[in-house]
Amino acid sequence: MTNRKATAYLAELVIHPAYRRQRRGIQLLNALMTQLTPGTRLTLNVAVNNTPARKLYESAGFNPVRRREEFYRSETTDEISDVDAVIYAKLVWSIMYNKNFSNSRYMICLVQHTLMKFLCL
Repeated sequence: MTNRKATAYLAELVIHPAYRRQRRGIQLLNALMTQLTPGTRLTLNVAVNNTPARKLYESAGFNPVRRREEFYRSETTDEISDVDAVIYAKLVWSIMYNKNFSNSRYMICLVQHTLMKFLCL
């Protein structure tokens, strides 16, 4: 039997411009992480100049682990340029069901395989 660590890669998380700045990005990210097996390493790429996305992932506990040079191609009316990517990673240990995602009055947290209930006030 092979003992492999679980990994997942988030290829894209896109929020329509009309719905940005409404915490939809963090809600989608949290919803995704609730579907992962505890101990999964989640990775993703972000353009180095995409400050809002980088702030989102850093606020969710992701850490920059590497940089890929000229990973993205940026095309404007004036020029075409290559943009570096920052690779972020997070080891997902917690699964949270927030009251924003369910009709329950409880927030259920699975932390390193220990189930606990907290009353959401």
